[in-house]
Amino acid sequence: NTDKSVKQWMALFIKFRNLHGYSQEIIELDNNTLSDQLKQFLVEVRKSNGQEYKASSLYTGFSAIAQGISETFKEVRVVNIFDKHQFRSLHRTLDGRMKSIVEKGNKNRKQSDPLETEEIKFLLDSPVTTINTPKGGDAKRLKASWIKELDNGGMQLELPKEKNHAGGVKDPYAEAGISFIPPDSLGNAYTPVADIKRYLLRRPNNVEDDYFFVSINVPKKVYRGEWYLPTKLGKCSHDAMMHSICEEAKLDFKGRNITNHSMRSTGIHSLVESGVTLDEQMLFSRHKTIAGVSAYQHQSMKRKIDNVSRLIPTEETASDLLSTTLNKKTKTSEDRELDDQKP
Repeated sequence: NTDKSVKQWMALFIKFRNLHGYSQEIIELDNNTLSDQLKQFLVEVRKSNGQEYKASSLYTGFSAIAQGISETFKEVRVVNIFDKHQFRSLHRTLDGRMKSIVEKGNKNRKQSDPLETEEIKFLLDSPVTTINTPKGGDAKRLKASWIKELDNGGMQLELPKEKNHAGGVKDPYAEAGISFIPPDSLGNAYTPVADIKRYLLRRPNNVEDDYFFVSINVPKKVYRGEWYLPTKLGKCSHDAMMHSICEEAKLDFKGRNITNHSMRSTGIHSLVESGVTLDEQMLFSRHKTIAGVSAYQHQSMKRKIDNVSRLIPTEETASDLLSTTLNKKTKTSEDRELDDQKP
């Protein structure tokens, strides 16, 4: 994913240089000329449809170009455009462009919002997600062979490739991402393992490319018990899945951006609310950096209110503070009296 970003943004920079008729190769440029060209590029670069990039996307592009430039010069000299001392005017231009984009209203696209635990329960309790209907099986685009049953009654999902852990020369020790589904608890109304097994019994065995989630059959055949087709779930239905589930369940999520990615955010959010350490959050999400996992961390409204409430004194806390102050004064007076009594 990082390599792809570097290639895309370096291609944009090279295209910009060609349009302006710059004849020198990038590797032949001194730092001042390189800085001037990059500043002009940051000012002019737009999407293919002519629209502005988001401020965050522009920064991502700058980071990608920084890596591309570094690799271009690595056999000649060290060039680090992240160095704010050597490339001070370049950083001022980047900062100004990002602020300008935000001021014009082209703010960062709203991130996918997490759901609270009670909202997840609301969705699971909704008729929309009941296991007695075909739609109860819609979820992430997976392959059936990736899911394995474990001896303890749980399940294991093994993803053969992750976008930030793809392996190869740059990451030779990359391993497949493994997620676990614990065994269903006795007496718990929510039984993910049992639900998955029920779905697999309904799912055709001759599904194209072994896709886990498939298209829903026509109502007439659903009525006969043939719920699903042997074709993968369509892209539009898949991409809007979580949003559609929330809408059909009539969950009130006004003002929030609920997408499929919300479930990833929900998992990390739930760990934050439970007081799980940052290291454990990173192990769960498989993020490699603190910055990566921090982007998914959200506080619930209740927690925000509780935290602010701690800053507001109450009669009880004021009384305790006064009592503590008086005790300190009394203790100080007693100490002085004892000192005066000493020979």
